[in-house]
Amino acid sequence: MSILNLRIFITILSLILGLSALALPLYAMKRQRKVQAVCTIASLCACAIVMYLQILYTEILVRMKDWSALMDIIPSTRIVATVVLVATIGLNLTVYFYSTKTG
Repeated sequence: MSILNLRIFITILSLILGLSALALPLYAMKRQRKVQAVCTIASLCACAIVMYLQILYTEILVRMKDWSALMDIIPSTRIVATVVLVATIGLNLTVYFYSTKTG
């Protein structure tokens, strides 16, 4: 697999997993407690994998010595990673408190 194909694969996989990390808690809201637990774990795992893929993508750019690309993506990557992390934790806490309130 060429470097370009690997970069495209990492980008698409990060997008899919990031969206699923945010969508799974919303799906779990109206489900049984057992499904909520599975969705919460899957959501947090997806978020962790997204963070790892971003580190991997940054490493690829460093190895290629593509400094201009690094300077372009680091500020936006930091913002997006923060939003995904905070939103994922917030949504999963919402599911937790919702499930304990409804019993």
